[in-house]
Amino acid sequence: MTPDTLASIELDRYREVARRVLGAEPDLMLVQHHELIRACGPQAAVAPALLEELAALDPSWHEHPGTEPIASSAHRFLVSPLTDHSQEPVAHLIWCTGPAGGPVDESAMQSLLGCLQRELDLASEVTVMTDELTARYEELNLVYETQDQASDYEESHAQLRRLIENTRGHLNVAFCALLFRDKKLTLYDISDELSGSDVQAAFAQIKGDMYDWVLASRETAVINDVTDQLAEVLCPNLPYRVVVAPILSGGHQAVGALVTARTFAQPRFSNGDKNLLDVMARKASKIVQASYDTLTGLMKRSGFDYELRRALHAHHAADLASTVLIVDIDRLQIINDTLSQEAGDRTIKAVADTIRGNLRTTDSLSRLGSDEFGVLLSDCTTDNACEIAAKICRSVAGIKLEWNGHRIEAQVSIGVASIDLDTSDPSVAIASAEVACSSVKDRGGDGVSVFNAGDRDMTRRRSHMDLVGRIQDALRTDRFELYCQPITSLQHDDETSHGEVLLRMCGEEGEMIPPGLFLPAAERYHLMPAIDRWVVARAIAMLGEASAGGSYGLISINLSGQTLSDGSFSEFIQSLLAGSSVPPSRLCFEITETTAISDLDQAKRFIQAIREHGVLFSLDDFGTGLSGFTYLKELPVHYLKIDGSFVKEICRDPVAATMVSAINDVAHTMGLKTVGEFVEDDDIRRRLKDIGIDYGQGYGIAKPMPFVEYLADLAAGTRMRNAS
Repeated sequence: MTPDTLASIELDRYREVARRVLGAEPDLMLVQHHELIRACGPQAAVAPALLEELAALDPSWHEHPGTEPIASSAHRFLVSPLTDHSQEPVAHLIWCTGPAGGPVDESAMQSLLGCLQRELDLASEVTVMTDELTARYEELNLVYETQDQASDYEESHAQLRRLIENTRGHLNVAFCALLFRDKKLTLYDISDELSGSDVQAAFAQIKGDMYDWVLASRETAVINDVTDQLAEVLCPNLPYRVVVAPILSGGHQAVGALVTARTFAQPRFSNGDKNLLDVMARKASKIVQASYDTLTGLMKRSGFDYELRRALHAHHAADLASTVLIVDIDRLQIINDTLSQEAGDRTIKAVADTIRGNLRTTDSLSRLGSDEFGVLLSDCTTDNACEIAAKICRSVAGIKLEWNGHRIEAQVSIGVASIDLDTSDPSVAIASAEVACSSVKDRGGDGVSVFNAGDRDMTRRRSHMDLVGRIQDALRTDRFELYCQPITSLQHDDETSHGEVLLRMCGEEGEMIPPGLFLPAAERYHLMPAIDRWVVARAIAMLGEASAGGSYGLISINLSGQTLSDGSFSEFIQSLLAGSSVPPSRLCFEITETTAISDLDQAKRFIQAIREHGVLFSLDDFGTGLSGFTYLKELPVHYLKIDGSFVKEICRDPVAATMVSAINDVAHTMGLKTVGEFVEDDDIRRRLKDIGIDYGQGYGIAKPMPFVEYLADLAAGTRMRNAS
């Protein structure tokens, strides 16, 4: 019972009852641990002196309170205990009267004391409830104010640092930390009373058996005493009370731990503390997923770029030798198509683990793409890097996986590039290593190649890097132009025209560069998210300007696989739609079949997030993958575009015609509209119409035109609803 609770009691009411019922004129005093909390009555002002008088009469007055008064020539004192819920005395009510007066009605006085005790009990309960509600409110604030969405590596680390700082402050613990053994990452916040060496010594123990137990069991460990069973088994010499909660990846694999610790002089951890740490660990998990690949647990591209920038700074400051490896899994697509996506994922995971097992603790490993990894070898010469790369090749070649009766044998191609004083941008180092890696793949894979600027073949490949620079310059200076190719209905002549947005790049001299020249380079060097953002923003802006002049039907916009991997892209689209007059139902995003099934879960999440705003989706180039039908039912799309390699052969190849017909039948059964690409002449158009394909697209229908002209024609009504 707190002093504040005792002080909240209105003693004057009880004194008045005593005066009326008991016929007494007492001074009342509430005392806790010999300290006066409150007093009322004629002599309230001298209550401390009265307490001294009582102590002089009977120093042990608080040990044997009863109904017998303690009297002096001037006063009579009657001491009555007040108890807590366990009936232990926590305070005393002292009655003080003059020496005269008859005996007090004990029954009436006990009733009065009972009323006072009940009021104190209720006040104590209210105090406890208030404290509990305050604690819950503070916890809710902590949870609500802790962000768990991040778009890149640096932002995620900043959010993780805030998470551990806020958690330590709220729980008032000695330290709070995030531990990731495989990621070589430890973030922590400590109290002023601790030293870094104290915390590092604690980490050394926690990262042992306890860390293994938490990651294996995926359960939260709570250790309050050295005699706890877990303490005796996992950390017998740890001088802290601890709570360790697992951090799970998107695949529910434990990848790290959130740890809080108190000294033994601090309070024990409660179930509420454990539950709160579980919540914060789940928030940390969501943040981690923004920077680390779900399948392998490795850094994503943004993390690798960050580590490369740090390496570049260190190299320029201290002339340290560093090397970049690009490791590409050979023929992964064949495994995906012939066995399954799951078999491909298992191969990727096995290769990632093998690469990691051949690296030093100072090296960094990242998954850059579906089949590509990046390695940063710090303080490592090119010769040593080649030895490590060769060792990785041999180790990967030794991987033997079984999948549904089939043996999977993996191999990799590795490109090596050094970071020197002329390297000013991480993308340059990565591009050089990718050029070397491509040369290995062209020779059949399973080998190592070092980038050599004097090599003719590599010089040719390196020229693509110049194109990358031109693409980046075009993005900065707005030197792209949108074109549009009509998509016409094959079954209904009066249906509103559709169109697919296409992209051209303007050269420095004003020449038009077709997408076949610059998009492969943009894809290779991971510029597609930036390009896709430009296209979507420009297309929606132009549609918004044109919508007042007439209907523009449905407009399709292509999105790359890299863009689907950009965690902030869906928010970008939602922001554009919120600020535009363009009806979302007039937009259709096209995703290729290969892109969709390469990361099915990610594609589904992206499509669902955008579909909720009314945007449509189309699955492009369908039929190129052998497993397309297997995954089609899991993708919530509206249109299916049949790959042009089948469409253009339907008048000459019965197999192609059968494939197109089968795809159309399946799509219609699922309620999807079909589009035939590469409609090059009227014969193909008529055959597609006979099969029942809904729409056609190709030079035999209409060639691409500047988007501004397409919209102007529609607004003016000069373009037929369906091209003829």
